[in-house]
Amino acid sequence: MSISLTSIASIAASSVPHTFPQMRHKLDDLAADNACPLELLASVILSDPGASALVLSKAISAQHESKMVSTAVSRFGLSMVRGISLELQDIPGASRSLHAALWTQANACATMTRLLSKECHVVFEGAETPEQFHLIGLLHDLGSICAARHFTDGYIAAGKELQKKDGHTFGQCLRNQIGISNHDLGALICRSLRLPEIYMSCNRFHNRPEKATKYQNEVALIHIAKQLIVGCGFTVGGNSFIRDINEEAMARLHLHEEELMKVITAFFKSMDDISHFEGGLI
Repeated sequence: MSISLTSIASIAASSVPHTFPQMRHKLDDLAADNACPLELLASVILSDPGASALVLSKAISAQHESKMVSTAVSRFGLSMVRGISLELQDIPGASRSLHAALWTQANACATMTRLLSKECHVVFEGAETPEQFHLIGLLHDLGSICAARHFTDGYIAAGKELQKKDGHTFGQCLRNQIGISNHDLGALICRSLRLPEIYMSCNRFHNRPEKATKYQNEVALIHIAKQLIVGCGFTVGGNSFIRDINEEAMARLHLHEEELMKVITAFFKSMDDISHFEGGLI
């Protein structure tokens, strides 16, 4: 079922971020209320990887290279959010269950990344605020989201293949099915949306942080956060294998097992809202 790279690149270039109809209608209703606090709008968008990616992309297209959704919403206001709600594409009904799991995992990674960053005593090059750490976690795997939307059969087949092949990664299995890994597909999506380079690095290298040449601390952070949330049960389809955390990533961020246990405890305390997130989307 391998698809030509030309076709994949074309789909990535023309792909408009998508979301659930409930989210799109919620954004439309909030933006129609002139009394709606912009902080509330930003918080709703920040729970949605599709909406967040589109807001950042629009801000950059308007030559306002914002690293934060809240800054973009504050600058451009309700009119931009109305436009976002109209432009976002609906996820087809047949794949909403799969996407609900992806949305939940994205939010879990955002939460874990933000909490984990507090334990790292290093200088981060591209992320400074809690919202920025939230965003690089939320948007860390746009390739899986795109593959599940546009290559649904291949995405599902990759999960089944992973169950049968010891030592393989989901990215390798997805490449076998559609011709590209979720990591490289995510990098294409980031380039298409003209997102800041930190997002491209985190998408492409979070599964192999030792390969990153830029934003190495952020990539290491996403790598650890992703392995932790999978270990905590936030998996999608057949992609449920718990991988060893890269020792170089741990050393780079000066993290030890006791800090990870502390973060995991805080993570579960922060997950009450997210635990109901998936079922509310379908």
